[in-house]
Amino acid sequence: PAHQELALKDGENRFVAVLFADIKGFTAMSEYLSPDILQVLIDQIMVSFSERVTKYGGYVDKYEGDRIMVHFGSMQYSENNARRSVYTGLELIEVIKNFNQLRATIPELALIKDDLAVRVGINCGMVATGKIGLKREGDFTIYGDVVNVASRMEEMGIPMQVSLPDNMKAALEGYFSFNYQGEFVVKGKSN
Repeated sequence: PAHQELALKDGENRFVAVLFADIKGFTAMSEYLSPDILQVLIDQIMVSFSERVTKYGGYVDKYEGDRIMVHFGSMQYSENNARRSVYTGLELIEVIKNFNQLRATIPELALIKDDLAVRVGINCGMVATGKIGLKREGDFTIYGDVVNVASRMEEMGIPMQVSLPDNMKAALEGYFSFNYQGEFVVKGKSN
């Protein structure tokens, strides 16, 4: 028989991996470029990001300026969500490295002295899913502490690295190497 994916119902609790990525330096770049050139640049970067997300079976939840929120395992059952999210994060870093190399060859961008960077934060665990608001196709999202921690991992992360909480390390050991960055106090968390 043909391979079938198990579609999941709206409103279920699911084990997912959540990824946030934010481009560092894009706001500073906006001081030097016209809005139409900025729009083309961010569009091209987000298209490249989205292609990597799709490659690893993720779902782009939303774009927020120069930030993207993605989840793995939310729309359909899939295995290795954590691993696929890390592979995606590593490829997002490569997208920005490639952009920085190309930037010097584009006259409008050659005046900008600082390279772009991306911070990537990931977490995995149980979330609630569903459509919100007008319940359009694009209104599907996820909720829970897992999402909040993933967002904080990105915000506190080191540019051009994937940051994730210690609880994910055991599941990923053997696939990736890790650098311990110390303990962080996560804003809004009681422990």
